[in-house]
Amino acid sequence: DAGDGGVAKLAQATEVPLLVVLHGVIPPLFTNDHHVQQQASVLWPWLVAMMPFAGVLFALDGVLLGAGDLAFMRNVTALAAFGGFLPLVLATSVWGLGLGGIWAALSLFIGIRLLTGVLHWRGRAWLVPGTLTVDGM
Repeated sequence: DAGDGGVAKLAQATEVPLLVVLHGVIPPLFTNDHHVQQQASVLWPWLVAMMPFAGVLFALDGVLLGAGDLAFMRNVTALAAFGGFLPLVLATSVWGLGLGGIWAALSLFIGIRLLTGVLHWRGRAWLVPGTLTVDGM
């Protein structure tokens, strides 16, 4: 039943396994270039592993945007970019980590934003005064 989130639960349960199975099928749909397909195989594990976390993060972004907590979102995005993504991308350049290093940096960016976002959300400082939540807090 879509009303109880059944479609969303089904999508969550099948997303990662489906992407794992289709890693050899999807990239050739976009290119015949063997070198590009090889690079897709480098980034594919990062993409698949990051997707569920990014989905939670983007949903949380929607909640915080809706609450008008833009200052927090700006600050944590800057922190993740300058404290996580950029240093790892620069290290990737220096140490020759290639496309895997860039995707590791992107995953770190998502991870930092997700961790700080969840901690912020749990602290409830983002709630507008006078607004009641479903759990009455």
